[in-house]
Amino acid sequence: MDGRGVLAALTLGAQAVQMGTAFVTAVESGAKTQHIDAILTSTEDQTVITSVFSGKPARGIQNDFIREIKPYEEDLPDYPIMNTLTAGIRSEAAKQNRPQWIHLWSGQSPRLSARRNAAALLSRIVLQVETIIRDRR
Repeated sequence: MDGRGVLAALTLGAQAVQMGTAFVTAVESGAKTQHIDAILTSTEDQTVITSVFSGKPARGIQNDFIREIKPYEEDLPDYPIMNTLTAGIRSEAAKQNRPQWIHLWSGQSPRLSARRNAAALLSRIVLQVETIIRDRR
């Protein structure tokens, strides 16, 4: 997320924006290294909405697990059952550093993410929004 995205959403009538992915890659984040690396090296065409990990639709970076289970997605149990069923796979895959088998949640624009501290991220976005608004006047 950047200032342009924030302003675009607000201009289109949004009351707020969700910037979770930006904070997953923040220095203070407790996210696993594999997740952070996947976001920082992905592009918009690599994200999909899937429920194969948890039973709830969520956007994530496509990987082997999603591709393998996708054909059966309509037949899978809902949350929390599916989340419980995949917990062991995700846990063991993380221990073995196998990101192709863990959920890598990401928003629509992973390439806008960077490894910086949360305060710098927010300051940067606020400055971008203020600059765009000022330049429009």
